[in-house]
Amino acid sequence: MSQTYLVIGEVRDGKLRQVTSELIQAARLARKDGDRIVAALLGYGIGPFAAELSRYEIDEVIAADRAELEHYNPDAYFPVLCAIIGQAGADAVFFGHTAIGRDLAPMAAARLGAGQSSDAVSVERSADDLLFTRPLYAGKAFEQKR
Repeated sequence: MSQTYLVIGEVRDGKLRQVTSELIQAARLARKDGDRIVAALLGYGIGPFAAELSRYEIDEVIAADRAELEHYNPDAYFPVLCAIIGQAGADAVFFGHTAIGRDLAPMAAARLGAGQSSDAVSVERSADDLLFTRPLYAGKAFEQKR
């Protein structure tokens, strides 16, 4: 059964944030043959950045380009994000460890009744599962979650 991995990209100061390409790479590490990677951008005037994302080897780019998304506001972003998750048919959503990601990820997990793994520094694929590694105690120890 194929999976769809949704990457939530971010734009800041007129540039696509580096964390976006890192998330795409994480989704590639998670992907098996037949799985899809979809990237999404929310904001205003983001057309050029959506075009830039399409140059990454991903299956689809979804852009929510609306005036009310020009500045981050969870009341405006969250319903749009939920619609995108549904539109993409996402099985997993990758957020950056940014202020926006740390705000939206737990809200999305709670709304969808899904689990959440935050602060992951690596993703590994086994035959049937994903293994996320995250640091604890200021990087002195690491925890792994499936």
